[in-house]
Amino acid sequence: MLFLAGKPLIFHTIEAALQSGAFSPEDIYVSTDSEAYAAIIRQTGVTVLLREPELARDQTTSAEVVLDFLQQFSENTLFALLQPTSPLRTAEQVQAAIEQFEKTGARHLVSVSKADKSPALYTTMTADGKLPDIAGVDQNYRRQNRADYYYPNGAIYLSTKEAYLADKSFFTTETCGFEMEKETSIDVDDKADFYQAVGARYFDYQAREQANQALYENRFSTWKAKQLKPNWFLADSRGELLELPEGFSNLAMGGITAATVAANLPQLIGQQIPEMAVVALGVNDLITDYTPAETAQHLEMILKHLQQVGCEVILVKIVYTLYVASVSNQQIAEVNERIDYLGEKWNCEVIDPNSQLAADKQLLYSYTTDGLHFSAAGNTILENFYQTTWTRRLVQ
Repeated sequence: MLFLAGKPLIFHTIEAALQSGAFSPEDIYVSTDSEAYAAIIRQTGVTVLLREPELARDQTTSAEVVLDFLQQFSENTLFALLQPTSPLRTAEQVQAAIEQFEKTGARHLVSVSKADKSPALYTTMTADGKLPDIAGVDQNYRRQNRADYYYPNGAIYLSTKEAYLADKSFFTTETCGFEMEKETSIDVDDKADFYQAVGARYFDYQAREQANQALYENRFSTWKAKQLKPNWFLADSRGELLELPEGFSNLAMGGITAATVAANLPQLIGQQIPEMAVVALGVNDLITDYTPAETAQHLEMILKHLQQVGCEVILVKIVYTLYVASVSNQQIAEVNERIDYLGEKWNCEVIDPNSQLAADKQLLYSYTTDGLHFSAAGNTILENFYQTTWTRRLVQ
C-alpha cells in the first residue's frame, strides 16, 4: 500500500467514489487479501471484503473477483469497478460516466483514453532486434489522415450484474467508452507509473495550494507572535534566500500566492503595523491558474489592507521566467501592466527587477537554476537592486 499525496493510494479511489454523490459508504466495497490493508481501509467507513484463499492467488483475475462479489446482489444491480491503480480519476468523472451509462443504455461502459500513436506504428521485435511489422511505414503513414484510436485505461468500469454474468466481460460490441484526458488516466502498475502519478499530483498547483493552507496559516500565526521589524518583505520562494537590509523582516514563503497572503494578512496587521511593506508576489497565482486579472485583484487586496493601516507600500513587478511550462511570460507581462495601473491608482511606488535580470521578457539563463528561481548570481543582482532602491529612498 503506497502513499500518494499524503494518503494511501486506495483512499484516492474511495474519495472519488464518495464525492461523486453516486455512492454512500455502505455502497462501497473493497476487496483485499491483506488484513493489514483491511484495517487501514476500514477507517474510511466503507465495507472491506477479505478474499477467500482461492481468490487470493497471484493468477486470480479481476473477472473472478467480480463474479464472486456479485453473487450477493440482485440481477438488475448496477455496479462500478474502480481499481485503486487509477488514483487520479476524479469524482466528476465517476459521476459523468454513470450519467453516460444510464443515458445511452449501453450494456457495459469502460473508461478510455485517446491513443497518441497509431497502431500502424507498433511492431514486434525479433530476437536479433529486427522490427518486422513497420517496414515502409514512413512512406505510407500520414498523421493527419489517421482515425483516432482509444484504449481502455482501467479507471472506470460500469455494468449490471445480469449483463456481466452473461458476458463475463466488460468488453463486448455493446460496450460504450467514456473518454478521459491523459492527465487523469495514469494506471499505476509499476514504480515508473507511481512516480508519474506523484509528478501529476506534485504539479497540481491548485491542489497543493489548498493542501498547504494550514501551513500558511500557522506561519502567519508564528509571525503574529513575534516582534517583527518595521519593514516587511512579502514574497514567495523567489525571495526566501535574499539577504535584506537591516530593518527588514523577510516574510517570504515557498509556494505562497498573493491570494493566500491577502487572506491571511489582516490577522498579522491586526497585531503589528509595518512602516513599509515590499510586495513581490504574483507568479504563484499564475502557476495556480489564476488569471492575470485575478492575480492583480489579489495584489490590490494586499495593497488595500496595508494602506488602510497607514503602511507605505512598494509593489514589485513579477520577474519573468525562462522556458517554464507552468506559466507564460505573456501572462506575467499582463500582470506587470496591471501592477503599473495599481501603482497609479493607489499612489504607491512600483519597481521592476526585470531591468537587471531579464531581456526581451525572458529571465536570463545565467541568473536562474531552473527557469523560475534565481541562481546565486541572480540573487546577488536582486539584492543589489533592492539595496539601491532603499538607498535612493533614504536619500530622498
